Amino acid sequence: GFEVKLPEDAAAPLMLEVTWPDDRERAMSFYMLEKAESKQHRDHLSGGVQCGGEYPLSGKLQKTRYLFYPDGTDYLFEARTLIPGMPAAVAKLELFRVAERLPKLGVHLPGALPQRAFGHLDEDQSFEVLLGNRLESDLRQGYPVELFERLLDYLDYTGQNVLSYALLRYHWGHLDRGPINTVGSGLRTTGWVRLLLDMMEARGQRLLGNIHLFTVPEQPVVLQPSTDPLALEERQRAGYFLYDRNGKVQGRQFDGQPGFGNNPAHPEVRKRFLDMIAEILHRFGSHPAFAGLDLWMDKNTPVIFNSLDVGYGDLTVRLFEKETGCRVAVAADSPTRFAERYRLLTGP
Repeated sequence: GFEVKLPEDAAAPLMLEVTWPDDRERAMSFYMLEKAESKQHRDHLSGGVQCGGEYPLSGKLQKTRYLFYPDGTDYLFEARTLIPGMPAAVAKLELFRVAERLPKLGVHLPGALPQRAFGHLDEDQSFEVLLGNRLESDLRQGYPVELFERLLDYLDYTGQNVLSYALLRYHWGHLDRGPINTVGSGLRTTGWVRLLLDMMEARGQRLLGNIHLFTVPEQPVVLQPSTDPLALEERQRAGYFLYDRNGKVQGRQFDGQPGFGNNPAHPEVRKRFLDMIAEILHRFGSHPAFAGLDLWMDKNTPVIFNSLDVGYGDLTVRLFEKETGCRVAVAADSPTRFAERYRLLTGP
């Protein structure tokens, strides 16, 4: 690695050209790390090379180019070896100014037939990092328009026409605070989703909203154990939490913080989840650039049971009996009722 000093007037994007020797098997990644006071350094390049093995060697120096969007002047360029015995090697690094805005790729569309959707998935609401975002820039006038122009220019340049972006993610889903959520260092501006949709419509592009929630808002199910033990006990009795087959409230981790799993059978949990979906559709569902919703389902999703080991709480079993007409013949006050329900419902 070595330090890279950019001129003060270096405008984004720049073209970064890496020259490397294609003379042996290599697996390497490239990074541009901005100078920062904190311990966390975000890579602003996301590049790398694999050569040799299934890729015939040329025995010559090769060039790899990346669009690079600086948001400062001081960087550390790193080339890292990813696999032992396949060493990284760089001969030269050059940066060039881009003379004009990126052109749109000429994609041949199939006439009246359905067109392809090809795009970028942003799980962590972080595309700003690679587009020259400064952490303090969220209040600068014109910032969202400037950022979206960069984003849409890049999508056009690479022939992409869809962006899948998390409108609800983890425990960020506060619909009453202006934007859909409060994540991201620059996209806190009220109305940014509508702005992006309008700009995408003008470009013939579409936004797909992915939903990747771990909990529901207003927290009838708390993210962390409450400091009020009585309130926590009351919520347990009300069936807000998932009980496993041993009668224990299922614990989960949310960004490293202890928490409890939502009970997907609880009417309030279901209502709050659907209320958020309905609000998104109410705001954006009729927009020509809104492509729809992508529901992510994993072990933390609040509206599904993630395994047969959970779901044996009193409320859940009562609802199961009511909806199916199948009586669970286990005493309601038995201290071992959870394990008995598990054996009965999953056994022969």
